[in-house]
Amino acid sequence: MKQSVLFFQRISLLLSALLLLAGCSSSDSEEQEKGGDSQPEIRFNADVWQVMERTRATTFDNDAALKSEGFKCFAYTAETTTPYINGVTVNWVDDTEWRFSDGKHYWPSSSSLDFFAYLPVEKPSYMSEPSYSYSSGQKLSFTCTMPITSATQGSGVKEFVYAFAANQSKSTNGGSVNLTFHHPFARIILAEGTIDGEVTVTGITLNSIKYNETFSSGNSPQWTSAGSTDNFTTSGFGGPFLVIPQSWPGSIDVNITRSGTPDVLSTTVATEWEAGYSYTYTISVSGGGLIINVGTDKYAEQW
Repeated sequence: MKQSVLFFQRISLLLSALLLLAGCSSSDSEEQEKGGDSQPEIRFNADVWQVMERTRATTFDNDAALKSEGFKCFAYTAETTTPYINGVTVNWVDDTEWRFSDGKHYWPSSSSLDFFAYLPVEKPSYMSEPSYSYSSGQKLSFTCTMPITSATQGSGVKEFVYAFAANQSKSTNGGSVNLTFHHPFARIILAEGTIDGEVTVTGITLNSIKYNETFSSGNSPQWTSAGSTDNFTTSGFGGPFLVIPQSWPGSIDVNITRSGTPDVLSTTVATEWEAGYSYTYTISVSGGGLIINVGTDKYAEQW
């Protein structure tokens, strides 16, 4: 009887050891598949920031700035809002490649993914958290209260830019994701033109600018106005400043002193501000009059 008990105990221990070895073998096999043909690593091309007509950021105006900032990445099972990668920062590492900050991520074995990315990594305070959705295409929306009063933007305001890449898989582009970032805002620059010698420009006011609106992307990105307007005032020339795309009536007041005597010169230069465009207002005060020329750039040049 005692020998029978010992026999069954030994058989039980042997079975447990075999099960443990089988478990380790299965786990090791799965890990070996990752990074191989079955589940290759998700990568991003080094030219993730591609030059596009009508697009340019205000602060991220060159490749080095992009690589210094990095971007935040989301991935969803294709044509759904089921998360696969949930807001992980992607950094430029060792001056060679883009890498996820939390380690490697691998392609699913069979399904495709939709990617959404944006920068700056820390969402700007002037906007709400971007809301992602899918309905016959990738979409995002956010509300924005752009600081415009009393030149409160300053140099610290960064432009939010975003990118989509739909139906990506391990066999698309060799498993690399190409991202082209889009710019929902316009920007303005106030430049000095010809100014009479006895004139000093002391302030510039752009009147009745819409600053509180909701953005919705998709096939036809659009802004929905909340109806709020305010004046954007600077102490002189400067920029670039971010503005929400809109049909701006164009009322401009320029405060000057002429031979020590203050005065206000006014004119109207109605402008259609479009997303991704930059508008340079060259202001001249000559012969007692105010002349403002508007230059529009599509930003197709290399960054």
